[in-house]
Amino acid sequence: MPAGLRLLRARAPQMVTWAWGINGALSVLGATLAIFMAMNWGFNVTLLAASAIYLLAWGSLKLATGVTT
Repeated sequence: MPAGLRLLRARAPQMVTWAWGINGALSVLGATLAIFMAMNWGFNVTLLAASAIYLLAWGSLKLATGVTT
């Protein structure tokens, strides 16, 4: 989140408030979904799904910043 906010502040400062709002909403949704997934499919599936989402976010940040390493 801090790296994303720095990038956003440099490129589109008017969107920082929007980013905080989305972060808050998705934090609530993510916590609820994680409990649901763990109860229905187990912790391994929940951790794999979370790992996939974090990898997707990392790749998106790399694309947005143009970093190749």
